[in-house]
Amino acid sequence: MDCDEDPPQNPAKRHKCSACYKQYKKKESLIEHMKASYHSVHQPRCGVCQKYCKSFKSLREHLFGPLPKGVCSKIFSK
Repeated sequence: MDCDEDPPQNPAKRHKCSACYKQYKKKESLIEHMKASYHSVHQPRCGVCQKYCKSFKSLREHLFGPLPKGVCSKIFSK
């Protein structure tokens, strides 16, 4: 076996929004999302992971909802 071979590429590469972490299959979809979302400093943001949320309700669900983000929830509760 030849060790110089490149590892197989992941064919299902996802493009992730750096502000809200939504993922898209196509780069064009991510670009459209960025144009339409207008992520700004005025949107609620998680203090732990810096994720933007659409509303304070979404932020509460991120921290305390039925499926909270584990690390964020633990740190925020302290």
